[in-house]
Amino acid sequence: MTATANEPQTARRSKAGIYADQLYALQAKEQELQELLADAPASEERARREALISSPLTLPDALSPVEKERTRRRKLEATLQQVRANAATFQSLLDEERAANREEALAGINRHVAELQDAIRDELRSLCEQIAEAHETYLAYAAGIIALEQYRSYGDGVAVTLGTDHERWKREVARFPVTPVPGTFQALLDDILELSFDPQGFGWLDPESKGRGRDEHGELRRLVVDLRGKSRDVSSIAGVEMRNPREPERIWRHPPNASWGG
Repeated sequence: MTATANEPQTARRSKAGIYADQLYALQAKEQELQELLADAPASEERARREALISSPLTLPDALSPVEKERTRRRKLEATLQQVRANAATFQSLLDEERAANREEALAGINRHVAELQDAIRDELRSLCEQIAEAHETYLAYAAGIIALEQYRSYGDGVAVTLGTDHERWKREVARFPVTPVPGTFQALLDDILELSFDPQGFGWLDPESKGRGRDEHGELRRLVVDLRGKSRDVSSIAGVEMRNPREPERIWRHPPNASWGG
């Protein structure tokens, strides 16, 4: 028969079960012996009375009922001592088996935790690589912003051709697609995330939405993917330190009885 990975643990648990059964039987036997010993003085007294009633002048000997009761009591005491010693041994064996069970179970738990952690690390690594790729795209975007600014302000013949209409033309015709211009990679990501997820429910992607300081011409809003309600918030896991994206310097911890985030 082919051995399976969980056979050692199963065998150990079976052994622990045997030890527990033996310990339970010994504890029951100990209780029984204690009850018999508790009644031993009364039994001896009853034997003495019966012996005296039947033969008041006879001295007790080894075969007398009183001595027989005393002998029985000594045997009970010896048996109780042995039962207690055996119970202590089985208790020690059971404790060792339970400790071994716990150690093996904990090793399995820790292996699974490590697998889950590695899965998170893989996703973080992938996300970081995608952000690095997105930054390369941002650099091309930034180069485009600079090129447009250079041409509309200093391009050959532009200022001369437009004359006094130059500034109006820059605002209305030669404008930047996204205004106000996200001037850094982080600012551009912030705009994209804000418009895509709309965490405050401003309705950025609604047809009648106005810029309100972001994307005044609505061009970025037409490019982003609508992710409203599609993300998952883990910021309220009980007892875990979290960082507030709106307050990066603030770390807080939800109480242990807090509910899971949506």
